[in-house]
Amino acid sequence: MRVPRPDSALQVALQRFSRSASDFAVVNAALAVRVVAGKLAEPRLALGGVASTVVRVPEAEAVLAGAGVDQDLAGLLDRFSEAVAANITPLADGRGSASFRADLAVTLARRALVTCTTEKGG
Repeated sequence: MRVPRPDSALQVALQRFSRSASDFAVVNAALAVRVVAGKLAEPRLALGGVASTVVRVPEAEAVLAGAGVDQDLAGLLDRFSEAVAANITPLADGRGSASFRADLAVTLARRALVTCTTEKGG
């Protein structure tokens, strides 16, 4: 089997929160985005632990598409966070309430975006 090497424009990040290192993640966030000519392209955000299956958040992805990596990162993070929060409806269970999971999802998605935009190689 051959797995093609990703090009250098691809940045990826995975963030997870669990109670212990060997425990299932309460919430996790994965972000992949290409950085082309200083702009974010083809963003893909997947969140686990906020629904019965892993979900994508196209509204949050749309906030990132075309954004400049040199623009106001704080403003981009705020718009991205608002889009994540407005478009998920987490379920509660014994590992966390719906509001706890929503807050975690936003925090982990933000961390993933910071990793992809500030750390070469994601």
